[in-house]
Amino acid sequence: MKPDFSEFSYGYAITEELVSLHRATIVAAPMFPSLYDEGQPGGGYDVKIPISGRPVFLQFKLSDQLERTNSKEHKSGLMGVPYYRMHIRPAKHSDQHRLLLDLEASGETVFYIAPEFHLPAELNSFYLSRTVVLNSAAYSPQTIG
Repeated sequence: MKPDFSEFSYGYAITEELVSLHRATIVAAPMFPSLYDEGQPGGGYDVKIPISGRPVFLQFKLSDQLERTNSKEHKSGLMGVPYYRMHIRPAKHSDQHRLLLDLEASGETVFYIAPEFHLPAELNSFYLSRTVVLNSAAYSPQTIG
């Protein structure tokens, strides 16, 4: 099932929660690059959260809930059902992953982050209980390859 909320809504909830958790060490407002800047060298991310000492760069992704037992992940025993799968744009369509790899290789802290839920009621509940991050999965670009 496709998520029933926007990447923007999810990204806002994640950003607000992380800024709230790190309030004492935030040194400036979160920076959301323009679409143009996101595609330039040093880009690829959706938000830079300026935490003292080391900023965190996040690329928000939505994830699909998969319930069928005929998926390769389920058949191989890797995943039970249901599970969530996020999609990364192929290199032939976007430089985003390469840009994130380059940013991480330069020493920055970079993550893809995606929800492990798909319903608006879940987003609302996790937002209000400040557990959106806890109910998300984060991966460094280098671990993806």
